[in-house]
Amino acid sequence: MPPRKKPSPPAALLLLLALPAAAGAQGPQTVRSGAEARTALAVTAYQSGPAAFRETREIDLPDGEARLLLQGVPEGLDLGSLRLDSRHRAEVRNASFTPGDLDTEALLRAHIGAAVRLRGPRGEETRGQQARLLAYDSERLLLRLDDGVRALPRSAAERLTFPQPPADRHARPTAALTLDVGRDGREAARIAYRASGLGWQPRYQLETAPGQETATLRALAEVTNRTGVDLPGAELTLIAARLGTEPGPRALAAAPERVQAASAPIAGFPRYRLEGRHDLTTGRRHRLPLFRREGLDARRYHRATGDAGAEPGGAERPAVTRMAEWTAGRDLPGGTLDLYRREDDGSTWLGSGRLAPTPEGEPATVALGPSFAVTARRELQARRALDDGQGFVAQWAIRLHNGAERATSVALRERFPGRWRLLAASERPAERSARRAEWRLRLEAGGTRTLTYRARVETP
Repeated sequence: MPPRKKPSPPAALLLLLALPAAAGAQGPQTVRSGAEARTALAVTAYQSGPAAFRETREIDLPDGEARLLLQGVPEGLDLGSLRLDSRHRAEVRNASFTPGDLDTEALLRAHIGAAVRLRGPRGEETRGQQARLLAYDSERLLLRLDDGVRALPRSAAERLTFPQPPADRHARPTAALTLDVGRDGREAARIAYRASGLGWQPRYQLETAPGQETATLRALAEVTNRTGVDLPGAELTLIAARLGTEPGPRALAAAPERVQAASAPIAGFPRYRLEGRHDLTTGRRHRLPLFRREGLDARRYHRATGDAGAEPGGAERPAVTRMAEWTAGRDLPGGTLDLYRREDDGSTWLGSGRLAPTPEGEPATVALGPSFAVTARRELQARRALDDGQGFVAQWAIRLHNGAERATSVALRERFPGRWRLLAASERPAERSARRAEWRLRLEAGGTRTLTYRARVETP
């Protein structure tokens, strides 16, 4: 005979009857310090990773033991990084942090055995009757009323009025510090910590004007505040680094000149101390100026790239990309660049591209998207394999056409899949490397040019 299955027990009520507090028992005095007590705020933000915060607050502490509640702090505060320094000579005995843990569950748990009020049905104008919360679970509330003990559905919790919130639960981010205070009184306390949720990205605007050879470069910072708290009047320092990565061989050193908000580097990364104070509202992106450079010698041209080892079945039409290039007069962290042309009635947006991190003195190059006016056509005219089969000889013809109303230049790049040697060419390349050759050809308005070359390529 199979063993008899035990019936499942009913859902257990949590009969957590509260014991009355011992007469005369008192804890440390509680002091609340919110954002309104802040007299200074300095923030150092990175492109990714936690930001570093430094606050100054006026705090009045009693002598001896105290419980300090720091509010108005970010939701992602790193409790282990929190430091407190003041003339109070306060030692932190222990600390805790919550991003906000006051909810219905916390209210019920804190008022087991305590007096509450039960309001009448919705819409009924009544202050409610006195009750005592005896227990609750996920389905029911157990209340002692004047006419006896009644079990109500859990949804009835919305009709309960609690005398006060529990002292150890908070509706907003709060760091609770138990302190041993050596000196009482009101003093300026310096509070430092790290927190997630605040980062920034560089943005650039390159503006040209018809008939002018120079351009204007504006560097901007797009700062995003997702800390959950407003940061008004913040002194802001931005570091072009992603925490958790080490500077590589092309790590950017800060430019020696001081351009508006620039300052000395940190760990080899550019650092910007922004002028003035800034209001960083939570949930928003904020655009702030970094620096501006006038009279930039920016060159605009086109680029087409081909593969000498390709074997197309017919003529190819490779994409031609619009390019902008200049010599970086200072370190440029990587970011998005927008190209504008200044007109009499405003500026016209001409495209966007990604600027790679560029150290001072190096060429800054941005691809701004495809060209519609300048086109290319590649045709493989002849190809034969080498006798040993380890390579080939190929002859190409590349036709370039400029359909625009102004002249331009084209950087024509050809990639080679092995060791190569140019046997013949209608134009001499401007640059050569182990696997690439580049020709720079000028195209007049409405003009056409054809480059032909023959190359021997030895493949591994």
